[in-house]
Amino acid sequence: MRGKRIDFKKACWLVFAIALLVRLIVCWQLSGTHSVVSPSDVTDMETYRRLALEIRQGHWPAVFDYQPFYYTLFLPAAYVFSPKGGVWPPMLLQALVGAFTCLLATHTAARLFGKTTGIIAGLLLAVSKFHVFYTPFLLLEVWFAFWTALTLYAAVRLMQKFNWKWGMLLGAACAGALLTRGNALLWTPGLAALILWRGWKSSKQMAAVIAAAAAAFIIPIAPYSIHNSLNSNKLCGASVAGGKVLSLGNSPEAPAGGLEYPRTYYAWAEDEAAGGSHATSSTGRRASPLSSLSRSAVHCCSSGTQRKSRTTSPST
Repeated sequence: MRGKRIDFKKACWLVFAIALLVRLIVCWQLSGTHSVVSPSDVTDMETYRRLALEIRQGHWPAVFDYQPFYYTLFLPAAYVFSPKGGVWPPMLLQALVGAFTCLLATHTAARLFGKTTGIIAGLLLAVSKFHVFYTPFLLLEVWFAFWTALTLYAAVRLMQKFNWKWGMLLGAACAGALLTRGNALLWTPGLAALILWRGWKSSKQMAAVIAAAAAAFIIPIAPYSIHNSLNSNKLCGASVAGGKVLSLGNSPEAPAGGLEYPRTYYAWAEDEAAGGSHATSSTGRRASPLSSLSRSAVHCCSSGTQRKSRTTSPST
């Protein structure tokens, strides 16, 4: 005997409710932990919190060292409800963002593989351990998952209905992802190829989609890029930490997890200092090359024993 047809709309809201409830329970369970209430000064969480509170007081950094969405837009907005930086406004908002991400996953999977698959996908993400676990913490993972899900959803909708509106949503989602984590830039060539492949039969329609997507992508990024370029005296994107990140992680002597500064970091930092870079970055980390410690670290390549512990380096 056949069962009743699934009411997809109700199922979607059920997925949303389950996802939100699970995240709120975890927020309540972890709301009193030290890493949530008072993160250590050496963590990304405290860096984001400090920068957001400074920005709320009108003190903007000279340059945006790392991808700026989280600490220039989201956290300052969350702290409207708690000017001293209370834990619950960001937690509640991130719980909602996580639940909406599950809703996006449900709709995207449903359009690709059917409603039943969509509901299963949404439920799996709703109880996904790490997607839930990050909710109470002042980290950008929840938001990056949201932008990723929104980008995929917009791409699927654009393939199904090729018009400028979905192209605009795709560009805006990519911009949000890039302003949250820099490696989202790797998506853009593939998405551009997807637009060209889908729209090659109608050059006029394709031009409208490209224009809408490009505008929605560039406009949110432009203010940060202009700010960084003017204060760095060179053309920059939304983040100026490219060299720092590469020297921290993309070097043979970088340890697993990147928890120490490798020697290449000090070499890069000395070059930056020689070029007139700021003595203090937007994350409040001192530019190590100006100290004798950094110089000695650069020149101790033979022993490889002198390294400075990593203080704070928010994800890009």
